[in-house]
Amino acid sequence: MRQINTPKNLITTFMAVLCIIVYFAALIYGAVRIAGNFQDRRNLMENEFRDLEDLASAAGALGFMDEPFIQTIEDAMLSSKTMEGLIISGPNGEYAFERRQGTVINWVNDSPRFKSSFALKTSDLRPLRIEGQRNVNIQALFGLIDYDFLLSSMKQTLLVVLGSLVLAFLTLLFSSLSGDSAAPAVQKQDEMDTPESRRGGGAETDSLIDFESLVGTETKPGTEKAGVKAPPPEETEEEPADQAAEESFEEGPEEKTPQGLYSPRGIGWEEYTRDRLAAELHRCASFEQDLVYIMMEFQNADSLDEDFFRQFAGVAVEFYNLRDLIFELGEWGISIIYPNIDLDQGFVKSEEFHNRVLTRFAGTFQSKNDLCIGISSRAGRLIDAERLIFESREAMQRAMADPVAYIVAFKSDLEKYRNFIASQSKQLP
Repeated sequence: MRQINTPKNLITTFMAVLCIIVYFAALIYGAVRIAGNFQDRRNLMENEFRDLEDLASAAGALGFMDEPFIQTIEDAMLSSKTMEGLIISGPNGEYAFERRQGTVINWVNDSPRFKSSFALKTSDLRPLRIEGQRNVNIQALFGLIDYDFLLSSMKQTLLVVLGSLVLAFLTLLFSSLSGDSAAPAVQKQDEMDTPESRRGGGAETDSLIDFESLVGTETKPGTEKAGVKAPPPEETEEEPADQAAEESFEEGPEEKTPQGLYSPRGIGWEEYTRDRLAAELHRCASFEQDLVYIMMEFQNADSLDEDFFRQFAGVAVEFYNLRDLIFELGEWGISIIYPNIDLDQGFVKSEEFHNRVLTRFAGTFQSKNDLCIGISSRAGRLIDAERLIFESREAMQRAMADPVAYIVAFKSDLEKYRNFIASQSKQLP
């Protein structure tokens, strides 16, 4: 399927590209600013340490380590933008100075040592030239990161990114609001593929569902030419499985007419399934998303009761987290509309759910085939709800008839699907 460029699509694409450019530009701008500040800070460290050497040498000549000398060193360190600590060693011992007490210096056997950290840099040990003093050395510890500058740069970058995010959200909102009014424009009609089913339960090979055997002998009036059989008519509800569902629904007269969004069993009414599936198919087609439709029923339902089914439905709601997209199916089955995942993901999720159900209700089931699942997906096709329901039901019936495969997935071939639809449209009067 190839989508025609419309003004809305061009605007959405342009805004997406613009937001990506802004994201990268903001990140590069922030990185360049921080890298430049880092280099400037290294240069400032060297200049401040050189000035401190000269100041300490001059102050030491008036009295090494007396009160004026100590006060001069502390004032110089506090006025520095990069210095975090100092160690001065002399003939009578070692002396330590810190910008904030107890933060950057450890004492080992009455000897001060700088703490190591990726954000701190220790200078070389340099001698102080003080008249009358020998073996006087000084060493400084500098902070590599200017946290105020870093915070300011991050704020600016995040503001730009936030602005782009808001713009992208507004564009997406506009696209979503206007997406319901028009279906995606296509240049060619979709055509039918050969359905291919996958087996669960540890089967090592995939089985093929032949298209003619899937369609059966049901044809639309006027289309029985050259052995070509049409897809099932819109009256899919006349199939035995749907008849059973309607009959089982009529068994409880108090539930014959749906009232409210959910049935007394805690999930959607079966009567709502087709309309909701059609709406979700239209929405997914508008955004070119995939959708999976899942059907599941119990083989031996004689021992089941309402209390068990409510628990089973609760497990389904808990696992799929889609209460408004889970519906009753007949008397003891459920169906699930799962948007924005493909067939393989739906197959994996079904296996996980099947294992969870068998574990949770271990005393109720005798084998894995007691619960059978059929799956089909949109798979890039412009398909209606009736067709997708038919495919999933056919896959579920194959699973119920197979002694090994308790999960069967209906896999479509887009090219063959297009050929089939094209052939059918030519035969219609």
